[in-house]
Amino acid sequence: MTYDPSGRGATRSAAENQIKAGQLSTSGAPDDRLLDISGLTVDFRTRRGISRAVNDVALSVRRGEILGLVGESGSGKSITALSVLGLVPAPGRIVAGQIVFDRRNLLQLPEAEIAKLRGRRIGYISQSPRAALNPSFRIREQMDVTLRACAPELDAAGRADKARSLLEQLGFADPERVAAAFPHQLSGGMCQRICIAMALAGSPDLLIADEPTTALDVAVQAQILALLHELNRKLGLAILIVSHDLALIRAIAHRIVVLYGGEVQETGDVGTVLAAPRHPYTGALLQSVPDPDHPSARLAFIPGFPEPVPPDADGCRFAPRCGFAFAPCLSQRPILRLVEDGVRARCHLLDPGMATP
Repeated sequence: MTYDPSGRGATRSAAENQIKAGQLSTSGAPDDRLLDISGLTVDFRTRRGISRAVNDVALSVRRGEILGLVGESGSGKSITALSVLGLVPAPGRIVAGQIVFDRRNLLQLPEAEIAKLRGRRIGYISQSPRAALNPSFRIREQMDVTLRACAPELDAAGRADKARSLLEQLGFADPERVAAAFPHQLSGGMCQRICIAMALAGSPDLLIADEPTTALDVAVQAQILALLHELNRKLGLAILIVSHDLALIRAIAHRIVVLYGGEVQETGDVGTVLAAPRHPYTGALLQSVPDPDHPSARLAFIPGFPEPVPPDADGCRFAPRCGFAFAPCLSQRPILRLVEDGVRARCHLLDPGMATP
């Protein structure tokens, strides 16, 4: 069964005028996986008991690939990304799974070893560039601190040269002026580009971008996405991009992973998944995207809100909000099954052996 979101797929964004996702290569053998997550489970202990933020998540990022991780707020996207860095906030705790980066299981490494990977092998861009930058220090001072950690072999002059080179690479025509500025003297887009420059300071193999265009206007969003695409194309940089914006993911990613309730609901080639979503949640997300060709059209919405999930919860996580749910959805957890070449979805309606209404 295919869930047709008015037949239009994800709405085109301004970024798609600069990026053509179909031109990106999706080649890569399974053994070319730079990041391979399997069975990742993260619990939070709350006053109401244990809440499972991430449940048995599996995903991989190949070398030179852009993977989009999408879902509503509270779906487990950021916790999954922070798990890779060993930065799950308290009282969260990884209780199961493997996170293999370049053939090393990060969950078996001591904190000192993981700290060496942060910034050097794995770069990170946070949701808020202004919150990530210290308002009390000039950009050059903050970049110098980053370079001290990521490139300890450089002396003061070398760090200054590297900072200037990074700013030029990120499109700043006057890097000296930018380096001398405080964050409040720069626009949101400039601050985001500086955060990207700092994330690239250690020449990482993997860049994790957590909502990199949040709070930016449409034109600046397009610039940031074009920049990330260029870094991927020129440097072969693997990128895990976290977003709730399907149009953004459609514009830049090779593959997509859709999360809800801390579980993978659908995954596959971005063009295939968004052209004909197989899971009701993916279809519902697409129906809620504004269509510029019909600006006065009433938007669809998903009723209800995401709820905390206990570890022993039965049934489909999306069932309480799904218009296609039937009895088994409330009592039996669906498996993530292969529904076509490269596309997997977690839904009882896709099980040929399940009696449907």
